[in-house]
Amino acid sequence: MEHEAWEEESVFTKDNRIARKSTIQPPSASSTYSTRRQAARNASKAISASSFEKSMESFNPDMSQREKRKISKKFNPPATRRPAGSLYDEKGIHIATGLDLCDCLTDKCPGCWFECPKCKSRKCGPECRVFRKYMVDYIEFHGYDKTIKNSFQPKTVEK
Repeated sequence: MEHEAWEEESVFTKDNRIARKSTIQPPSASSTYSTRRQAARNASKAISASSFEKSMESFNPDMSQREKRKISKKFNPPATRRPAGSLYDEKGIHIATGLDLCDCLTDKCPGCWFECPKCKSRKCGPECRVFRKYMVDYIEFHGYDKTIKNSFQPKTVEK
């Protein structure tokens, strides 16, 4: 009878070798592990919930960091570097003279060109004046003997 009970617990494998199954499991190890895991999970939930509540108490959508950055960008635009050799600044004003001269070279012109697609000024000619590296030297009228010279053009010395 002993032999029969022993055969029920063991499994015969190839070449008549005996493989025994272990049926003993420590009940305290698995239950301790699951309770530790549950305790850690509950603790992390409590911490995250309390930190979320604290952050929401001090949250003000009108003065969040994003809103502050947005407002400061409007009032303090990022500084743009003037490219080397440009004669006009970021607003299309001539740097050397400080004048907002139209490309038609008339002193008091309010702007006789179509609105510039880049800077929305009516004083830009065929090309936008923002950071432009050249000035209009003169304007010739074809069919007439009239030319308008730029009086603000710096004098160049010819050799």
